[in-house]
Amino acid sequence: MVKKIFILVVFFCVSCSESLKQPPENLIPQEKMLAIYYDLAVLTALNNMTPATLKNQNIEMMQYLYDKYEIDSLTLSQSNTYYASLPDVYDKMFDSIQVKLERKVDEINDSRKNQSRTMGK
Repeated sequence: MVKKIFILVVFFCVSCSESLKQPPENLIPQEKMLAIYYDLAVLTALNNMTPATLKNQNIEMMQYLYDKYEIDSLTLSQSNTYYASLPDVYDKMFDSIQVKLERKVDEINDSRKNQSRTMGK
């Protein structure tokens, strides 16, 4: 009886556990995904702040990324799904993007301060 219960518990645990997703054949390398996510964040922020900017330049965000990185929507979707199935990796990826974005904001702010100082002289 104990053996049957043990087998049922093991079967239940195995069936309920999340299986590791296999990487797609055309997996986008992690560094390239970071660049794509970064560009997507910048373009999204630009579009949210000044929607006419991209429209006036005839830039469609996703198509721009597909062309720039020579990928298609399926490849991006499959790669994103794969990386999302690895929560620790995915979190680290987005943490590094956040750090990069914060550095860029600091760089822009410093540049503005320097311009203000030189114009004020």
